[in-house]
Amino acid sequence: MDSIQTIKKQMRQWLRPIPHLPSDLASWLAHNAWWVTLIGVVLGALSVIGTINALEGAAHYFGFRVPVSSLLLASVWVWIVMYAIVLVLAARAVTPLKALQLRGWDLMFTAAVIVAVGGVISNFIKFDLGGVLSSFGGFILGTYVLLEIEKYFTKKKKSKS
Repeated sequence: MDSIQTIKKQMRQWLRPIPHLPSDLASWLAHNAWWVTLIGVVLGALSVIGTINALEGAAHYFGFRVPVSSLLLASVWVWIVMYAIVLVLAARAVTPLKALQLRGWDLMFTAAVIVAVGGVISNFIKFDLGGVLSSFGGFILGTYVLLEIEKYFTKKKKSKS
């Protein structure tokens, strides 16, 4: 978790000179992040299941008649594993995001880092420079939005016993 904090500090430093989102938009994003995340979890789960089914169907239909590049297959499995981890993190973030707890925001930032790293690895395996650059660009944009709404999330207050 220490490395995630280091990445967050570095991204905050790099994005400091960029203009801020309007406060109304940032507030709306923070207060509605939970249901946007929930929709993303449902659609992401369908995407992962569909990808696995497509791989199984292709393997069954084509068998060994069409050689599949082992690099492409490795890239797809990196993507599947990465998104499975991200879906678990995002699903765990929904309730804290709804309560505007910093724990939910931290889970989403961690998920963003994993998506960026997984995207770079997956695209690097395929020698897809455009995909690597897209992964970096998506991470920078996602981090910008997350850092803009971070101030709306607070640490969970401990209840008195």
